[in-house]
Amino acid sequence: MAITTRDGAYRREGSPRAKKFIVGGSVTVAPGDVVQIKEASGSIILGVSGAEVLGVALEASASGSTAEILVDLAYPGDIFEMKIETGTMAAVQIGDEADINSADGLTLTESNNDVLLVGWNGTNTDLAYVTFKNTFFGA
Repeated sequence: MAITTRDGAYRREGSPRAKKFIVGGSVTVAPGDVVQIKEASGSIILGVSGAEVLGVALEASASGSTAEILVDLAYPGDIFEMKIETGTMAAVQIGDEADINSADGLTLTESNNDVLLVGWNGTNTDLAYVTFKNTFFGA
């Protein structure tokens, strides 16, 4: 059930727990996008910095659609791999915090501290292993 593309986030460790959610009407979602739940409607929206993370989309949905898509739910301690859009990963950054930069990427700044950098593969400086600090299913 894990995302296999490097274009978005995907699970590295932890048990996958997928559930269907309705996508907000004006939202385009791609597999690997970090998503949140819009409290007013209960539909999913793209993840932004400083808000609770629901999980990672496993399916796509076009804008204007109100389709249900599978979401790999994020729980405390689950580890996901994400691309770094701003900054360069190095071993000295393991243990630092970083921010969600877009629905599928990070910036290695520390403003909202959305993720904890827990590792990397030692080669790709634009990838990091992270755990979300503020999840919908517990902190």
